[in-house]
Amino acid sequence: MAYGARIRNEGGSLVQIDPLYENLALRDKGSVVTVQLGASGRESFCGIATIQMAGCNEPLIAVKCDGVFVALRKRTKSGTTYTWELITSTPVTTVQYWVFDTTDVAQMAFAIPHGMRVRNPNNGRVVFDSRYKYMRILSMISGTVASIANDYAVPISSGFAVAFSNPSLSTLVAGGPVSDPNRFFYQVQTQLAGFRTGSGVVSTMAIVTRSFTLEGANPPPYPTGVYGSLQARGLCLDVRNY
Repeated sequence: MAYGARIRNEGGSLVQIDPLYENLALRDKGSVVTVQLGASGRESFCGIATIQMAGCNEPLIAVKCDGVFVALRKRTKSGTTYTWELITSTPVTTVQYWVFDTTDVAQMAFAIPHGMRVRNPNNGRVVFDSRYKYMRILSMISGTVASIANDYAVPISSGFAVAFSNPSLSTLVAGGPVSDPNRFFYQVQTQLAGFRTGSGVVSTMAIVTRSFTLEGANPPPYPTGVYGSLQARGLCLDVRNY
């Protein structure tokens, strides 16, 4: 290490901040209120909200919604503008969010004349500045989407959020026998991996956005099975004092 700093936390782990250090800093935070996703069917039980932010580099969004599951259905990019589409397990609810990005586009937290700044000598980019609030990772949430809630313990009882970067969308196609051997009958369900924050736990469960039957003359348009990902994966972040 040519220059930088080494910090040892209470647990004895060593954090080294040098020119190769990489982390994301707080860019923005706020809350958004969802509206009903659709007027009928499974969509009537879900909510939807859109968050858009311009001037981004490599943003990561984290959400917190106690008592309600939240999923990322879509993330799109147009130039430096990112848009996140969130789906909730309740039609109308409030979702808190935090967006983290690289230091050069993040929000300065402490407007003070002194501190420590570290640059990458290869490209001159600031990789650390003590005037910014950087992302604090508590744990990794990784499981399988199910129709019932699965709980994952968190090291703190409150003040945490779940960050995700990619949608976890899956479609389940199940078929059954019908009286006419020349016809098929399908049950189709589309779902997302939802995350819920609670007291010392993060819970995951499927948020079903569509469910319908399909029948017709053989051959079926596609085979039965699971399409997409059944993984529920996210980062649990400490957002206290943010």
